[in-house]
Amino acid sequence: MGIRCLPPAHYGFVQADGSVSLTRYESYERTGDFRGSYADAVEEVRRLVNESVRLRMIADVPVGTFLSGGIDSSIVATLMARNFDGPIQTFTMGFPTFGFDEREEARDLARRLGADHHEYEAQPGDIPALIDTLVSLYDAPFADASALPTWLLARATRQHVKAVMTGDGGDELFAGYRRYQAFLQAKKLRDHHLDGLAGMAAHLLSMGLRQPRYQRFARLLEAIRRSDGEGYASLFTGSYFSAPDEPALLQPDFCAATQASASEPFVRDHARGAGLSAALHFDLTSYLPDDLNVKMDRASMAHGLEARAPFLDQELVRFVMTLPLSLLLKERMPKPLLKAAFQDLLPKEVFRRPKRGFQVPLGQWFRRDLRGLYVERCLTSGVSIHQFCRPQEMERYLRENDRGLDQGNRLWMLLVLATWLEHYGKS
Repeated sequence: MGIRCLPPAHYGFVQADGSVSLTRYESYERTGDFRGSYADAVEEVRRLVNESVRLRMIADVPVGTFLSGGIDSSIVATLMARNFDGPIQTFTMGFPTFGFDEREEARDLARRLGADHHEYEAQPGDIPALIDTLVSLYDAPFADASALPTWLLARATRQHVKAVMTGDGGDELFAGYRRYQAFLQAKKLRDHHLDGLAGMAAHLLSMGLRQPRYQRFARLLEAIRRSDGEGYASLFTGSYFSAPDEPALLQPDFCAATQASASEPFVRDHARGAGLSAALHFDLTSYLPDDLNVKMDRASMAHGLEARAPFLDQELVRFVMTLPLSLLLKERMPKPLLKAAFQDLLPKEVFRRPKRGFQVPLGQWFRRDLRGLYVERCLTSGVSIHQFCRPQEMERYLRENDRGLDQGNRLWMLLVLATWLEHYGKS
């Protein structure tokens, strides 16, 4: 009968006859009916986040916190320090790669807070041996590459504490992703220069720019002419495999048989509403529970470490759902409300740093440490993934990455799928 997950915010009962009844207990619909002032919103956000952190510090074991150089984890760590009599414990994972390492920033904040700080480094040579462990841990072909450093950080953190705070949910609640800015820019171009938009997108694509970020924005310009939902679907999937990629990559029979589950229609159908509201709705009700929460839960509980997410407190989420979008995002300024709520508690440089996220230098790794494993599992004659994906396309992505075009995300997804098929596909 197959295995399925409960949808977010549902509970279910299995009846005696084997049928399942589902009930939704929370809708998380954006009402925008807040009638207070901007100052009122700032004050309430600060109160609710502080209370959420305070409540999640209640435990009969020590509670630490993951700390990066970003806003969300810095807020959590700062509030923990203010609510705890003694030094808190902070934990950071970095990479020996320029542009992907936030250990220095985390170390600086930990020093300011008087924290007992622990930092670790993810070595690319450790990754090949970990891939099979992750595939077994996540059951499905789960291809969020940040599961790698999260698993390693959770393992190291568990040597010191049994529970840890995370910053998960801050971006979805307070509009922190860079893609929201790109989405708004494309929407503005559409609304003001509709006649020239198709030509602009065609020009970008015709220039032969294979850099994924250029292709991603050009495809966004094309898709957003049709609807906001299609625009965001193109933008969201563009870092991975979007509609134009699938016919070339997938074997024809498999591509035809899976059209009902194609990536862009999935995002479009779940991005309810219009404009930024649709994007936020998809990220809060699908990307967060289906990806980020799964990633953190599996990676932490694999080591007996309990992860607690203050930004996902139900009272905080319900309040933010009442706020108008104009308070959550301003052009070229993500998270204005959250920044205003804690601007006096954090160093100014925390707010000035560009957002990085828990990025993994996959492009570099696939030129060296992961290249041989990719060739073995994805390009060797007779491997299972060739039933579903064309080997020549999988090799093309690798060759492009060798030449400096960062195809790391796509190579990682293919490697995870190939590994999962070798583990489970034959049964």
